[in-house]
Amino acid sequence: RNIPSEGFTSMLFMLLLVPAEIAKIHPAFVAASINIVALALSVVWIGQMIRSVGILPPSLSTLSTLMLAGATVIDHNIRALAFSGFESVFGLLWITGMIVSATYVLHDQRTMQSRRRWLATFFIFIFFAHLVRPEYLIIGALSTIILMFCKNIRRAVLRYLAIFALVVAAYYIAKFIIFGDLFPTGFYRKVRLNSNALDYIKNWASEYLVILVPCVCIIVVTLRKLVSYKSLA
Repeated sequence: RNIPSEGFTSMLFMLLLVPAEIAKIHPAFVAASINIVALALSVVWIGQMIRSVGILPPSLSTLSTLMLAGATVIDHNIRALAFSGFESVFGLLWITGMIVSATYVLHDQRTMQSRRRWLATFFIFIFFAHLVRPEYLIIGALSTIILMFCKNIRRAVLRYLAIFALVVAAYYIAKFIIFGDLFPTGFYRKVRLNSNALDYIKNWASEYLVILVPCVCIIVVTLRKLVSYKSLA
């Protein structure tokens, strides 16, 4: 194909399928199993976060978790994605991990040591999320901006962000040395080899940025209001 790339958009998902190939297990079955486990863990993590942070009373936290589980089961789109063999649902697991860990970092009733541990976990989730889909780095970047508004952990965020940047740089340098390129095959097929490359990039930007940026702005404004209310109290 004359495309100098490693050929896998979802590096982590591909690596998880390798044992199935060696064991002669149908990859579609393994992919669906990974997605189902990822979806179940995402629901459990969200429910545990709601209970731990105290957003709802314990009884209502359990009820909300069960309702979320029921909603994911009956949703046709989620079921279709889970059994499709694609990595979309698997990516949801790491996005959920980002949200949960960021929530614990912002939870000021936790000790500073605990919040720093969750901050490290937050960046670990970002790294693995971008191994599932490289564009998840955008969600991680926007989430990091939100954490930067918390003054008492801002230095820790910057320190972990610097470490994260070094790890990502080392990963891409190693990737370039091994494969001779930085981007997966899908990038070149959709952008370089596509006559409508600009349209593809515009659609990609509108899907991720036009939707996410306003959401982040709303969250930031809400957090600032909460901080001001606490200071007045």
